[in-house]
Amino acid sequence: MESSALVFLVPAAALIGVAIIVKAIIDNWTKMRCKEIGPLKSDQADEIEGRGNGAEIKRLLVNLKWSLILIGVGLPLALSYFCSTLPTESIVGLMMLFAGLGLFIYFLLAKSILNRTLRKKQNDK
Repeated sequence: MESSALVFLVPAAALIGVAIIVKAIIDNWTKMRCKEIGPLKSDQADEIEGRGNGAEIKRLLVNLKWSLILIGVGLPLALSYFCSTLPTESIVGLMMLFAGLGLFIYFLLAKSILNRTLRKKQNDK
């Protein structure tokens, strides 16, 4: 293997290893905490498992957020493919800019969707 490949693989493997260790520690801490709290009521269990009120909307909003971020990252890559005169620094800057714009658009859309569902629930009562 070339040394340039190792320069990338060694830090990536170390990062993945640290992430696995941190996840194991957090999972263990969560299990211990759940044992301390005791059994949950049915509505609490539904909320934790993602079957509670508004769980479907929350899942859709998460998908919307990631799709906007990935579109924001992909647009500069497509632009760099068609316009090869752009320097690498500007492509990275455009990725950050478009990802930030995607998050801002997500914020506006999520806010309006959540407000609309809250008003609908209040009108149903």
